[in-house]
Amino acid sequence: MADTIRQLDGEWFLRRLRLIVIKRFFARSIIGRRFVGRLGNDKSVAGGIRGGRKLKAVVPGGSSTPVLLPEEIENLGMDFDQVGKAGSMLGSGAVVVIDDQTCIVEFALRTISFYAHESCGWCIPCREGTDWLQKSLTRFHAGFGTMKDIDNIQYLAENMLGRTFCPLGDAAAMPTIAFVKKFRKEFEDHLNGKPCPFAKHLEVALV
Repeated sequence: MADTIRQLDGEWFLRRLRLIVIKRFFARSIIGRRFVGRLGNDKSVAGGIRGGRKLKAVVPGGSSTPVLLPEEIENLGMDFDQVGKAGSMLGSGAVVVIDDQTCIVEFALRTISFYAHESCGWCIPCREGTDWLQKSLTRFHAGFGTMKDIDNIQYLAENMLGRTFCPLGDAAAMPTIAFVKKFRKEFEDHLNGKPCPFAKHLEVALV
């Protein structure tokens, strides 16, 4: 390690050393400082996805960062530049791995519920936006949403971006927008009173 640092330089080292936390749906948890590398279905990282399940998506840098699909991370290095070019961020380094038995609508609901709880209420777009998103996703997950709701959820989240004094509004909006854009069909599967297609699974996504 010391030889590598000497051969390169301190800036290179700091750009590539990152505290990574991997918790969800992996065979074992990781909390440690390491060189960022590739994630995907690599079993060398936290033992791979547990139970032989398939990878559905990855949130690469904590709950505020946009979700990435398996094909988007297939050959993606876990460094700031590559993840940024893929349309997300490394953020806090808290990697959330989502398997194929997880309901994205519920995952989105739990994410926005956290930000609704954390909002101080000072900025109207954040105070009202997180509250309405939470209510809309709660109704949607219960099977009482409409096709128009899907567009409204995305529209509301997009109109929160850049309109608050602190970044919490953006942190709530960015993942919500990505969930709707990349998993629209899954939202549609909850329409017209249909039960959640993932309700039979006891484990639910935690943020």
